[in-house]
Amino acid sequence: MSLAVAGALLITLAPATTSAAPTPTPPLQKPVPVAGTPCGEHAIAVAAVKREVDAHNSAPHVFVLPAQQAASDRYNREKTEIGKRQDILIKALNDCVDFLNALDLPGDVRRPPDDFMSRAAAAIEAIPANYVEPKPALRTPDGILAPPRELLPLLGVLQAAIPDGSNPSQLPKAEKPWVGSLDPSISGANETVPANADGSPAVVPMLNATPTRLLYVDGFLKLPPQYMYFILTARANLAWATPQGVLIRSSSVIAGLSGGSQSWIDRADANGDYFATAMGNALPGLQATLDAVR
Repeated sequence: MSLAVAGALLITLAPATTSAAPTPTPPLQKPVPVAGTPCGEHAIAVAAVKREVDAHNSAPHVFVLPAQQAASDRYNREKTEIGKRQDILIKALNDCVDFLNALDLPGDVRRPPDDFMSRAAAAIEAIPANYVEPKPALRTPDGILAPPRELLPLLGVLQAAIPDGSNPSQLPKAEKPWVGSLDPSISGANETVPANADGSPAVVPMLNATPTRLLYVDGFLKLPPQYMYFILTARANLAWATPQGVLIRSSSVIAGLSGGSQSWIDRADANGDYFATAMGNALPGLQATLDAVR
């Protein structure tokens, strides 16, 4: 007696929604399968395995047993293998989205500028294969964190990408300080936040973790250019400061000449260290998602 059986069909699961607590920031929009966009490579991989699922489900899968037992076993073995790969890729996509949402990226973020992508890729390629991060980290004579010489080209690319306040998607989450409120970057009580010509506060986005600080984060140099950009410009890495405050933090000489507040500089650097440490803890997970979709 022969028995006709149907091989099991694969069921495509939609990526699970994140379980993160609600936040005023709209979450990352559904990733699009375009290279260089947020989790774009992950979406490409999920779309590709979806096509494999559809092709497998469309293949003949009714077998006469026992005559076609081998064919039936092969079909179901392939089903299991594709299903496992699909589960891995969907998890990688979800984990990537969770990582970027934790950065507080606005939902409309897409691919970084092509100029950044090409220049960053070239700078990463130029890093010597035998590069070893100096330990302890390099510092200038006045104690400011300094970049390794081998990373100067990449540092220049990152510095050019620092938000200037013109892009609404790259602004600190906090409200701007009021015009006339005390400028905390200056010691004493006489310096206040100035106004622009239109009456708005004359403040700019300031990075918590500077490009130089990010270069020392374990795993940062292994990232594709777009993820360097997303981390650098993330709202979780931005705070408001006066232009003078940004200069004060960048140089102890300027701080001394301008009456910079050392306690404010220390707090800003501590915020940068906090963000950099969080990135160091999170990047192995992000890298695992990138490895999964290669």
